[in-house]
Amino acid sequence: MTIIPDRFLTGQNLYQFSENLLRDGSNWPQAINAWYDEVAEWRPSSIDAF
Repeated sequence: MTIIPDRFLTGQNLYQFSENLLRDGSNWPQAINAWYDEVAEWRPSSIDAF
């Protein structure tokens, strides 16, 4: 990540899941739930108030 003084930090979320079974299409509910479940791991102290 590049840090630019006087700018806010941004990041990107990447979801990856693999399994041995073949299936058609994507499992969006699983991807969304996996992303949202990270809320429990988020530290509010990691951001500054605005």
